[in-house]
Amino acid sequence: MNYHINTTKIEKSPILKIIISVPIFLLILNINYAKASDKGTFDKKACESYNQSPSDRFHGVWRKTNEDVRIRIKRDFDQLTNHNQSFARVGYVITDLEIFTENGFKKFDAIYKKNPDKISKFVLVGDSNRFSTQWKAYSKIGYVLTDIETYISSGKRQWAGILEKRSGSSALWRNFSTADFGKKRNEMAKMGLKLIDIEVHVVKNKPRWSGVWLQGKDGLLNRNYPIKEFDKMRINRKNNGYKLIDVETYKLKNKIYYAGIWEKSPQREYLNSFHSLCDLLEKDHKRSADGYELIDLERVKAR
Repeated sequence: MNYHINTTKIEKSPILKIIISVPIFLLILNINYAKASDKGTFDKKACESYNQSPSDRFHGVWRKTNEDVRIRIKRDFDQLTNHNQSFARVGYVITDLEIFTENGFKKFDAIYKKNPDKISKFVLVGDSNRFSTQWKAYSKIGYVLTDIETYISSGKRQWAGILEKRSGSSALWRNFSTADFGKKRNEMAKMGLKLIDIEVHVVKNKPRWSGVWLQGKDGLLNRNYPIKEFDKMRINRKNNGYKLIDVETYKLKNKIYYAGIWEKSPQREYLNSFHSLCDLLEKDHKRSADGYELIDLERVKAR
């Protein structure tokens, strides 16, 4: 499915708007994780003692932007949506979303970014039909998708995404084979649309691809790489001025594969793959002090 979106005035909608909570010290897994910009400290031992999913692994992409971000890990839906409104006035919006299920309940990891321009954002969650209905309604009033996620809940495939109020054309295509997704990407590029986010789910040991496009010049897409080959390619891309904007991981025959989207950018970057949660948070704590923004977070469930 594909929709092109033009900005119009905002109208009232029944869809729940997520209110962002940003306390001075961010509660993650019952520990106080203080961002470096708050001049706090990070207690890795405390993190490890409270980490309830020690076998899960995480990937992070950082850019030298000097932007201020906050991280939420393993939130349920009520926690994500019912933050105190006073924190919303601090001015952070959601920029990256990761969804997984644990013991039958859906959980959310998220990144929030300081929002001086007061960009309006929403999060949509639902089955395929509900998601499409909601998305089309918001498309008509000037919202575009900037992040797409899919997961299984109660045996059924669910979809989620971040919507952002902005002008310009956009597109969403879902559930394509590897070859057909490549053809669709080429088609979108000819229409002046760039791929900004990919999502993979596996059916009968074959990857199914979904993607979000926004107006602009398309970058590079590479798929189906083991970690060592992906790292070598990333260095090559980096040396040629291309930086990651999205990393996707998926399992085929119990092996983890990587895909990535690159864009031309002079900004410096870091990528860390297959780290524990506490290792990743420790790296983010140090890098944020040097002006690096975590722009993409990926969770790999060990089981």
